[in-house]
Amino acid sequence: MLAVVLAEDDAFFRSVSHRLRLHRFSIIRYRDPVKLSDNLAELRPELLVVRHEDFPLHGELLASQLQYSKGLSDCPICIFITPGSSIGADSDHLPKPGIFARLSLIEEDGAGSAGSSRAFSSYLSALSVARSEARQEADADGNPLGSRLVAVAKREKKTGL
Repeated sequence: MLAVVLAEDDAFFRSVSHRLRLHRFSIIRYRDPVKLSDNLAELRPELLVVRHEDFPLHGELLASQLQYSKGLSDCPICIFITPGSSIGADSDHLPKPGIFARLSLIEEDGAGSAGSSRAFSSYLSALSVARSEARQEADADGNPLGSRLVAVAKREKKTGL
């Protein structure tokens, strides 16, 4: 599983990447939102984490790009917001979770606080449960969903190619 983190702050990245590694994610860090936007289709992340304080205008743009891109619309987006900043929850610069299907907002606590870490960890746990349930669902042939390469190999074996 691949998680992409868009954050400038090193302490924030270390905290988030630690939680992501505990939930078995591979992590790629970006500090340039334009470069990330260009590479999203190739990366095909399973989670996008954006720190709103570092990139206040890019969270909504990236969420839109993911939602309306073929094959990327099921990628969850997690945006960390700071309650003490001049941008409140009713701001126009903040993406609305109701508009974007897989968007979650987590309130970032003060430096080193455990509250946002706990909230992010519970978010990742819920995400892992949802992913494992999706894997257990069956495809049209009644087979459990798995790797696309395995599915192609099975089709080739059936057709005798």
